[in-house]
Amino acid sequence: MAEAFEVKAVARHIPISVQKVRLVLDAIRGKGANEALDLLRFMPNKAAEPVFKLVQSATANAEQNYGLEADELFVSRTYAD
Repeated sequence: MAEAFEVKAVARHIPISVQKVRLVLDAIRGKGANEALDLLRFMPNKAAEPVFKLVQSATANAEQNYGLEADELFVSRTYAD
């Protein structure tokens, strides 16, 4: 049985309203990491760019620090406060 890792990334002080960021986060929640990045790359919302960078950073951290494959990663939890 494979161990379950939870890789976390946090973005702070993004000058976009929480409501607009939540719209983008709702669109990627539950998707695979590569699918989420593809979706964010072509999303016209202003909040898509910082969220793209955040998912990209979390994916890179998982690969580099934990040796996980990008194909096996998915976005489990997202929230904006």
